[in-house]
Amino acid sequence: MSVLVCPESARFYPAPEEQWWADLGLNVGVSPNVYDCSQIDAEKVAARVLSEYRPTGFVRVYDIDPRPIDFSDLVAEVKRALEDERRNVVAHAEIAQAQHRAAGWNAIHTRWMYDDAHTLVETGEWAGFTHGEAYSWCVTLYQYEARGVIQPGAQLRYNNVKILNSGGIPAGFKYAERARALTGEGFSAEEYRLVCEQREMAIFTDGLPIIFGA
Repeated sequence: MSVLVCPESARFYPAPEEQWWADLGLNVGVSPNVYDCSQIDAEKVAARVLSEYRPTGFVRVYDIDPRPIDFSDLVAEVKRALEDERRNVVAHAEIAQAQHRAAGWNAIHTRWMYDDAHTLVETGEWAGFTHGEAYSWCVTLYQYEARGVIQPGAQLRYNNVKILNSGGIPAGFKYAERARALTGEGFSAEEYRLVCEQREMAIFTDGLPIIFGA
């Protein structure tokens, strides 16, 4: 058996190639560069003991008449379970994207029905846009060009999405400047949103989705 030596205590720990449980995706081991030999780490001691043995068979806990399987079968079953979990994660992510995408469109369509939708914003960074245009740009850019996803901007984003969910037009993150640039390129918010969808750009699905009008 290969070993890694902790010189202060002369303890021996399994080298990576001896860690059979790594085939199961488990990470119980030790790095000689980071291990503090003045401390006892139960997981590392267990890794040393486990490396001295290799399992020869397993039985499923809940089977009425359990059929033993060998280690290679267990590794294959773990890999299958991981693939199933990855597929589930991807499927849930795709559902979340579709829900956020639909909620964004619904919010935009609902806001255009407001009495002030075609009235120009007169003050602030969104001045010159109609209320409907400014709102549509906000929803689209907050979803597809997310800013403020970490501190110190996260709190502002949280507050601004709440404003969006009430039908308001929040300021910040230079989104009005970005909207003017895209308008100069000939896009409306709705047209740019369609481009984002065609490019399969991901929506940032934070904990406070845009649901106004849902």
